[in-house]
Amino acid sequence: HHAMGKKKPPQPGGGSRSREGRNEAGAGEATSMLNMPAQGQAAAMQAGPAAVNPPGALVAGSLQFHLSKRTTPLPLRPGFGQKGRPVDVRCNLFPITSQLPELFHYDVELATEKESAEKLRPKVINRAIFLAAKALYGVPAWGGVPLAYDGIKNIIAARRLPFEDQTFPVEFEERTFTIRLRLVAIIGMAALSELLQGRSFDLAQDSLMALDIVVRHVPSFTLTSVGRSFFDPKMSHYLGLGINACFGFHSSVRPTQSGIALNCNTATTSFVGPVPLLELCSQLLGKRDVMDMRAGLRPQERLALLKTLKLLKIHVVHIGDQRRKYAISGISTQSAEDYKFDVPGKGKISVAAYFAQNYKALQFPRMAMVSVGNKTPPAMLPMEVCVVLAGQQYKRKLTGAQTQEMIKATCFRPSDREARIMKSLNTATEDNYLKSFGITINKNMPTVRGRVLNPPDLQFQKDVVKPQAGSWNLNRSSLFESGQLSCWGVVDATGFKGDHLVPFLQMLVQTMTNKGMKVSMRPRVTAAANPSPQAVEQAMKESAGQASREAGGRPPQLLLVVLRDKDPVYSHIKLVSDTMLGVPSQCMLAKHAKMPKDQYCANLCLKINSKLGSRNSILTAPFFKHYAEPYMVVGADVTHPAPGSLRPSIAAVVASHDRTATNYACAMRVQPSRQEVITDLEGMMTELLNAFGPYPPRRIIMYRDGVSEGQFSQVIEFELRAMRAACAKYGQGFDPQITFVVVQKRHHIRFFPATRNDADPKNGNCLPGTVIDTTICHPVHYDFYLIAHQGLQGTSRPAHYQVLHDDIGFTPDELQEMTNCLCYCFARATRSVSLVPPAYYAHLVAARAVCYLPEEDTVSIHSGDGGGPLPTLPAVHAA
Repeated sequence: HHAMGKKKPPQPGGGSRSREGRNEAGAGEATSMLNMPAQGQAAAMQAGPAAVNPPGALVAGSLQFHLSKRTTPLPLRPGFGQKGRPVDVRCNLFPITSQLPELFHYDVELATEKESAEKLRPKVINRAIFLAAKALYGVPAWGGVPLAYDGIKNIIAARRLPFEDQTFPVEFEERTFTIRLRLVAIIGMAALSELLQGRSFDLAQDSLMALDIVVRHVPSFTLTSVGRSFFDPKMSHYLGLGINACFGFHSSVRPTQSGIALNCNTATTSFVGPVPLLELCSQLLGKRDVMDMRAGLRPQERLALLKTLKLLKIHVVHIGDQRRKYAISGISTQSAEDYKFDVPGKGKISVAAYFAQNYKALQFPRMAMVSVGNKTPPAMLPMEVCVVLAGQQYKRKLTGAQTQEMIKATCFRPSDREARIMKSLNTATEDNYLKSFGITINKNMPTVRGRVLNPPDLQFQKDVVKPQAGSWNLNRSSLFESGQLSCWGVVDATGFKGDHLVPFLQMLVQTMTNKGMKVSMRPRVTAAANPSPQAVEQAMKESAGQASREAGGRPPQLLLVVLRDKDPVYSHIKLVSDTMLGVPSQCMLAKHAKMPKDQYCANLCLKINSKLGSRNSILTAPFFKHYAEPYMVVGADVTHPAPGSLRPSIAAVVASHDRTATNYACAMRVQPSRQEVITDLEGMMTELLNAFGPYPPRRIIMYRDGVSEGQFSQVIEFELRAMRAACAKYGQGFDPQITFVVVQKRHHIRFFPATRNDADPKNGNCLPGTVIDTTICHPVHYDFYLIAHQGLQGTSRPAHYQVLHDDIGFTPDELQEMTNCLCYCFARATRSVSLVPPAYYAHLVAARAVCYLPEEDTVSIHSGDGGGPLPTLPAVHAA
């Protein structure tokens, strides 16, 4: 495995690396040879023995939970929380026992005469080639040793193969491939016990990676894999418009305080195909059938289809038994009848005429075609000869109707989800195969001791409210700070005629008055000519001007916009109100105005009051141990564009600027597409510090959303440094204590009450305030899980909080209680929320900023990755 000097055999326990070699490689230089492209391996080998196989980065970019070696160590757990009522819950982490002292890691290279081992192929192709080779060589040449293949570069063997480095020819799909297996490491499983005791974290990543590949081997060959989940396309639910929800399960190996465990959970994703491309297009456009496509596509239809079809894989059916596969790169503006190309010796000919001469006449010659490949000019294919390949994940955003259908199909009560998890566990684990690797999995869901934290008391104008089951009622309470609404307008964008909004507006005004707000002007209703964005914009400008004139020239405080549907015009409304008019807007759907209800009006009142800058409620007791001194609570998030989109990413940061951490200022930036680290956090924090108040904060608590475990090191090193730079820029000697906490919602840990007494009687979920920091958390790092909300439907998903830096020195009880209390301070609801509000607000701000970007179809938007300068966000006058 070494390029320089004599080849040394791998050593048990640590592969071919030594402790000295790990130090020489340098912190943060985790560029493992495993799963690296060939050119990357060559570069690493040229660097000398010390650069080969540095720890902690096996299967770079493939196994998400493996962390690279850190330059900044994460803080260790200072202890365990004690406050709260003890409660028992079950958790979907199943203990794993490994009996073999070592496993053998082999590097895999697949090549042909024309294609080198560097060529990246789909995992499904690599696995098919591996199976063909195993059938041919498994027993005679490979000794019948149990093997596990990850579909890329790595094979884990239960025993040493009869050779260390050998190449084998294999026939696959009428081509001759060579498969080279090369021993690169002997992985000692004893490192796992070291990890559980807080030692040798980097070395244990090898063992975790090996276990993960073995456990995932069988389902990866029998099911369709997407990320770290597996799906059976036969198990599906139709969502509409040619898209199906497919059911499956997530599987991953994780270290916990009680040992190594398999995280198994139900999973659902959307798939498209197999379906004729023309049929899919007719469904996407809402046509009755494909015959409605005979006239071709209108320009707006073409643009709408392009968003969905781009990068979709298809095969053609007009060349007999040949099933050539392509990826769609675009949609032509010309039809098959109009588009012409050169035929050698025959001059120009239309695609329709070419098909009539060589295959058969097209049924839809007026229809646009799809372009495939990356040549210039691209190859063009009529849609009617294309079929969408099966097993393709649909990565575009679902429509509102599809989303509702998805929620219906996946909204499992806790008892149902628990049963589905146990069924999935049997599919995910093939006992006889795992036993050949010395691996056993305990299929009993373990019981974990948690605690239920008490909810905080909420102060309103005249009374104190004690939340029950994560919610409270405003019927008899007035808002803590009541805003004054003296200049506002209403825009009717429903298209309905008459005074249908009058009864609703009367109830809304009465509700706001009952909650203590001062509403001194009855708004006029301005009807939009039609529900189009341009007509709604015109009506908003008219309504704002009219309200201002009636208020003696004062600027309007609010525009209430009533919509028939949200999707078509919502983004444009926010663009107009925030960047053109400088007036906060509140959107609502017409169905809520048709039969007005007190509860809906009360919820609308909360949103309106907060948009006027007032506080709906505050916590009665200090939730922070340094409450008496100035402090700032910060939330940050980055939202990324959909796959295939040219849009950039949006970073948003919010920060409290009052003692109760209720009111927040925000900053937002455009940054290169799909970059998670916030590039201008220093500038954004400088803005927020300047907006904080006359006295700078002594302490800053950052809740950072959207960071995966593999990004912890990069984020903490860059973003913590940026926060300190902003503080240094703010003033000489200003050096506040900073605690940096990552909050994660996209994980697969679930908790189920062990008894009915510990369950929410309405839905069977864990009670709001349930916190777990023992047994199933990280062996040494400072993390905990919190269910702060009442799950209204389905199974509650806990938020996972991971402390990456802690100057303030929170005890577990202090941090957990503060986080739980903050979840009761979300301004737009009368119930606690699942995600700590600063992170929630940052997510909302980032989503709002997307509304300010120009349409991708009409304006060239660069992602910042070499395609040109990033777009700039317009000035925002009201959030």
